[in-house]
Amino acid sequence: MSWDWAAHLPKKLRRSGKVRSFYGDRAFSGEYRHIGRGRPYLASAGAFDSLEPNRRKVKWEIGLRYRPINSQLALPLPVQQDMVDLECPGDWESMKDEYNVLSLFPAGHIMARLRPRFHGNISCSKDIAGLRDGAEVMTAGLVIRRQRPRGKVVFITLEDEFGHIPLMVFPQVYERQELKFKSPFLIVQGTLNRREGTCNLVVNQVKPFNALEKIPQSKDWR
Repeated sequence: MSWDWAAHLPKKLRRSGKVRSFYGDRAFSGEYRHIGRGRPYLASAGAFDSLEPNRRKVKWEIGLRYRPINSQLALPLPVQQDMVDLECPGDWESMKDEYNVLSLFPAGHIMARLRPRFHGNISCSKDIAGLRDGAEVMTAGLVIRRQRPRGKVVFITLEDEFGHIPLMVFPQVYERQELKFKSPFLIVQGTLNRREGTCNLVVNQVKPFNALEKIPQSKDWR
């Protein structure tokens, strides 16, 4: 099943004119039957939001209606009597579900949701762009790239809701705190270095943190 096909599933269901609930029996037979076990993942990614915005309700109904292919045929019994009132998931839960399924958050960036939780002067990439050479900076982000050419200086790229933050970590700093630098999320402190059109934050302190159960993988090269 292609993601493009899945993304248009709600429109297909509405055009069918046979949707009696958010999902309907139509989605569990015929041309939609091959979706199979992927239905809960589609719900987590928001594929059915236009039919029913409460993703918990969607998953509950999927559990009531779905029967695996080649299993004993189920009686076409109604499920309305087994539906329950479930609270809509919050923004944070919905975002985590989308990262778990898609490895991205189409509506924004996790750092935008995390920023209000930070204490202290945590600069974002937009703030750093306006700082002078030699400025002391503390920032945070999701690690998207690590490079260590010839085993010397380590280059790390953080990503936040506004852009990228290039880091330089010299061997004496990296080797002392190597495990911390392997965390998917970092808070770092260092000195801004502007030279020949480039801008890097030379890191002297690092603090790891975690915010997601399933982390988008960074690209690491040596």
